[in-house]
Formats: sequence, C-alpha cells, structure tokens
Amino acid sequence: MLVMDEAFDCWAQGKNPEDYHLFFNSWWQRDIASLVLRDRNHPSVVMWSIGNEIPMRFSRQGANLSAAMTSLVHQLNPGSGRAVTSAYPLINEQDSPFLHNLDVAGYNYAGAGIYARDHARLPARIFVGTESFAQASHTMWTDVWGMHSVIGDFIWTAIDYLGDDYPGFLDGDTDYLAGRHPWPWHVSFCGDFDIVGDPKPQSAYRRVLWGVDTMRMLVHRPAAHPELPAKWKPQTFNWAWPDEVESWTWPGFEGQPLGVRVFARGCESVQLALDGKTLATAAVQSNLTAIFTGIPYRSGSLQASCVNGSTPVPNISYELQTAGAPASLQLHADRTVLRHNMNDLAYVSVTVVDVVSRRHPTAAVSVSFSVGGAGRLVAVGSGDPADPSSFTDNARTTWRGRAMAILQPTLGVAAGTITLTASVPGLKAAQITITTTA
Repeated sequence: MLVMDEAFDCWAQGKNPEDYHLFFNSWWQRDIASLVLRDRNHPSVVMWSIGNEIPMRFSRQGANLSAAMTSLVHQLNPGSGRAVTSAYPLINEQDSPFLHNLDVAGYNYAGAGIYARDHARLPARIFVGTESFAQASHTMWTDVWGMHSVIGDFIWTAIDYLGDDYPGFLDGDTDYLAGRHPWPWHVSFCGDFDIVGDPKPQSAYRRVLWGVDTMRMLVHRPAAHPELPAKWKPQTFNWAWPDEVESWTWPGFEGQPLGVRVFARGCESVQLALDGKTLATAAVQSNLTAIFTGIPYRSGSLQASCVNGSTPVPNISYELQTAGAPASLQLHADRTVLRHNMNDLAYVSVTVVDVVSRRHPTAAVSVSFSVGGAGRLVAVGSGDPADPSSFTDNARTTWRGRAMAILQPTLGVAAGTITLTASVPGLKAAQITITTTA
C-alpha cells in the first residue's frame, strides 16, 4: 500500500465555525512535526500532503504558508526523496502561486485534457490526482499511463464511510437535492468497498481497468430503472455508480428487459449467451465496456465471452448463475487464531447461500448471533447504507446476502475458544470456532 500522509483540512481560514482554523497559528508547526516524526520511518508513506482544498489558496498568505510548510517537511524528513503536495480543487478554479511552491501539484477532479493543458504550459510540473470521480477512472488512468508527469490517482473513495451521506446516491435519485432524503441514509456509498469490506460493483470495473481481471459482468437492478439506457448514468452526483449488481438472480422480473454491462480487457467484442444460447454481441468501447440493453430475464446461466474478429478467445469469459432460494448460512473468519488480548479481533463474514452454496445476491434476512467461550460479540454490521441499526446489537439484516460479526477475546477469562453461532428462522444455522492463545 502506498500512503499519502495528509496534515490539514484548513489553515488560518476555516471551513466551519469551530474547526482547526481557531488553533492553526499556534499549532501548525508542532502538528506537522508530530505527523512527520511519527510516520517518517514507515516505508508505506510515499508523499506528504500539507492540506486538502485549503480555502486561502488564492491569497498571498496561503502561498507563503505553502512554501513554509514544504520547507519544514523537508527539514523534518531530510534525504528521503518524499515529495510534498496539497490537494487542490480544479472545478471552475484558476491556478495560483500556492501550487508552484509544492514538489507535486495535487489536482482534485481534473477533467479530460487538464493535465495535457497544464503540462504544455508548465512542462516541469509533476501532477498527482489527489481526488477523482469514480466514473472518470478510465480518463484519469489513461493520463497516468500515458504521461510521465502524472504519477498516480486517488479515487474518492476506496471504502464507504459514515456520514457525508449524499455522494453515492444511486442513479436517478434526486430526493437529496430536494431535501427530502437522506435519512435513513447515513453512509457515503461512493466506495469500491462497503463499510464491512465487501467489494461493490465499481470495484469489478476497477479490477479490469487495472489488469487484475480480464472480464467482469454487472446487471442493472430492474427495480430501479427497467428501461435502459435512458437512465444508465447517475443523475445526481458524479461520485455515484449505476445501480448495478453482479447478479443474474431477479425473481419476479421474468421476461422483463434488463441492462448488462461487461468489462473486458483484450477483447474487440463480447458475446452474451443464456444457457448456451447466444443473445447478443456488443463492441467493447475504449473504456473497456460493452453495453447490452433489452436482455430479457430468465433464470439460468448468463455467460459473457470474449471475441476478436469472429473468433472466440479462450479463457476470457465470465458467468453469472441464478441462485436458488436461501437455504443456509456460511461463516468465514479472517483468522481462526487470536492472541488473548482485547486489541486482537476476528472479522467473521456471514453469507446467505442456496442448497449448492451459491451466494444469494439479494437476500435480506435477519441474522441472530450468539457467542460462547473466551470472547464476546463486539460489533455487527452490513454494507447497507440505509440501515441505521446499532453496531452493538446481537442481530443484523444481511445486505446483498452478506453481513459481518466481529469477535473480541474477553479479559479475565482464560484463553481458549470462542464459538459464534449465526441463525435465521427457516435456514440452516452456521457455527465457527476461534482459538485464542495466551
């Protein structure tokens, strides 16, 4: 993992009445020193950032401070080769001397052609994308790969987070803009992973974009917008992602036309088939995406295959199978052995599966947890952005067929085993055992 270690969200001019600007003049030098001295021996840190979207970036004082902070960071971390940057919002904004004092110019939400424009004007400038929209990934990474002066890009954001509850609203949902939503939404929902670490649809695209996978496939949720492509793109915010799911399990929508997107690398076109019968073929666009509309839903096996010219490409394909009714739960722990210490935790994922152990991608069932032995249930959760249930309950409703329980060793009890049981009425329960060592 490569880390950009960032100090401030504002300087002497604040963004909110009670934020850091009240203490900046007295504390900024000590706080930068604390940050750099704490982290300079961590090899994961590759850059220092002295601020995010600083309000005073156009003032002379702001420019002077960017120079002073950059100099201080280098004094505290001499000879490391680490660059100093600052995240600078470019939406409808101009350049400023603030940027010229940095080793690397951090650009937030640079649009197509921005890097090339500024490189022509300032050929010595080094750029990094300090924030970018999820849907702009192909544009951003084309510049990263194609321009030596662009060293990387940070997508907002990797993981969902609590609060800031509007960025990832699903496409077509404008209730927030009218002030009628967001509760019970309380999660950003713009991450590649949800708050319990499960990958979301946009992460499937990113894996193909970055060459981790050669093909992935998503289906637009029929209950949201059955007519595609009229509402294919999010209508609310650029941080959102289309309401897609990696699923071909849509009971109740038999015969209805669905939208399918296939992300593919090394393919001129993609052929879509259901149970071996070809349905359609679509060209792979420059952004590695093939779009299919009006695909009638019927349970079975939906297969996407890579085609170059008229020749199928072996070993590049993807399949979504219709899951049967929920039958049981499966538990998987990230570790099965813990130190008997309150600082050690086991994260146990809960998955709703059918009779042949296929995950049910839309199952929403209330899972009850009980724990025995040398530990306790410290938290439960799911990726649902609109479920405000307490993290400290002993039950949680699955979201897209998944939930999570977190176990912690109990102090004052001898090391031994922790047994977690998960149950749902009508489904086969599941149990897992974690061992703790003194």
